[in-house]
Amino acid sequence: MAGKRFVWNDSYSVKVPSLDEQHKKFFAITNQILDLLDYPKKNSELKNSLILAVVELGRYAMHHLSYEEGCILKYNCDCKDHPLSHDYYREKVKGYLKKARTEGTDIYALAEELAVFSREWLSNHITQKDKEYVPCMEKNNVK
Repeated sequence: MAGKRFVWNDSYSVKVPSLDEQHKKFFAITNQILDLLDYPKKNSELKNSLILAVVELGRYAMHHLSYEEGCILKYNCDCKDHPLSHDYYREKVKGYLKKARTEGTDIYALAEELAVFSREWLSNHITQKDKEYVPCMEKNNVK
């Protein structure tokens, strides 16, 4: 198996349903990549599916991180360095997407690296950085 599945549990909840749902979507896309990597037969169809999943993860990351930053700004949450951690993830994902478009890239190795990186980064980010805005979001009754 390429990597352990990303399993949602309540420890990841930020008590904001819209953000929890977006985080779950991240888990699902990451797991989709890991599942594809478990296919025993490597072929062009699998390669194309992996490329599409890598692109989907990249696009979704940009959407979610911008949405989350918008909430932080809108409700004036005291999380000033939060966007910096997002910028790190954005840059890493942009690098993976650039590699995915480069001729000769081993898409299987790249997809596994991206899935593992995303799983680890998101797990740590949600349970540490995202938890910083929970009191602000709760106070503002953000759904």
